[in-house]
Amino acid sequence: MKEPLRAELAFHDLDETWELVCPELHISCVGNDPPALREEFSNDFDVLWHEYACAQDDELTPGGIRLKRKLHALVDFIQSGV
Repeated sequence: MKEPLRAELAFHDLDETWELVCPELHISCVGNDPPALREEFSNDFDVLWHEYACAQDDELTPGGIRLKRKLHALVDFIQSGV
């Protein structure tokens, strides 16, 4: 990442769950274990990367192209095979 991605971790008393939210990328993960939420967040980011950042512009809507550009602006490089 070029710079840290802002995400907020909050505990919800009502249902005793944790929520990890990244408003910039519209990622929201809910669960009982904060370390597991980081894994889920990483998986969600990976899906966004493969579905949008790796797509051709003509395959995307205007909103998808904006998301693709945002993702490319966030990431320095991708290390494959890790």
